[in-house]
Amino acid sequence: AARLSVEIRASQPRDLDGLYLQGRVQLAQREVSEALQTLQRVVDQEPAHHFGAYPADAKYWIGMAYYLNGQFMPAYKELRVVLAEYPTSTPLKLLVVELALRLGEPQNAMHLAQEVVQAEPRHLQAILLLGQASLQAANDRISNGIADLPIFPHYSFDLGGALYGSVDGQKFGVERPTVK
Repeated sequence: AARLSVEIRASQPRDLDGLYLQGRVQLAQREVSEALQTLQRVVDQEPAHHFGAYPADAKYWIGMAYYLNGQFMPAYKELRVVLAEYPTSTPLKLLVVELALRLGEPQNAMHLAQEVVQAEPRHLQAILLLGQASLQAANDRISNGIADLPIFPHYSFDLGGALYGSVDGQKFGVERPTVK
């Protein structure tokens, strides 16, 4: 497939399908940076270009390339655009849920996971991600509530203004400090 993509690309350097195929092959071979550049060139030259039945196909693979490269914010942005075009795609929703959780957006994750669970009540991955999102959102609420307490500023260790809240009751006099 790699040779076919390169041959297509060489015969018609402006052929967007050839560029698209080249980007997909590069991604399959884990040449993620190259794939990102190639697929982005396709979208830059023709934003509405699609290979096959799905108009957002190139944008999806750009999002996946960012994901594989550990660039979760750009992946999240790209895949949210694709999800807006295909709001019923369960695998895409769950990928966006996972990214939202990684980026500390449990409310967005909960909303999307709930949509999947409502449509497919026995979808185990969606149920697990919904639980994780709910737990993360609850933790955020509790942490923010504790930070709003009037006593909280008294738990400062003079760490450059950083405040410290402990769940095990440690304050100042400890044998082995657990602040990292």
